Amino acid sequence: MKTWVSDGLRLAVDVAIDAGAQIAELTGGTAEAVARREFSGGIVAGAATITGAAEVAVLFPPGALVAGTWLVQVRVTVGGETQTVFEDRIAVAESLVA
Repeated sequence: MKTWVSDGLRLAVDVAIDAGAQIAELTGGTAEAVARREFSGGIVAGAATITGAAEVAVLFPPGALVAGTWLVQVRVTVGGETQTVFEDRIAVAESLVA
């Protein structure tokens, strides 16, 4: 996956809930999104909102993620149980500005 610094990062995370999982649906829960740039260690928080029983909307605004490769994770907490529902490396390219 790739984005650009000036574009920010917007994701719609569809959560597949396995039978027998501790979290049966996301309704009434909270979500968080974090990113860490590879080899730098700093954590950047994004906005994460539960938008349905099995969907989370994630936003890192333009400029929040500088050029490089980022590990992005999205977690949800429902009824005291926390589960990571998304993890991927995202390439952020330098935006060309006139």
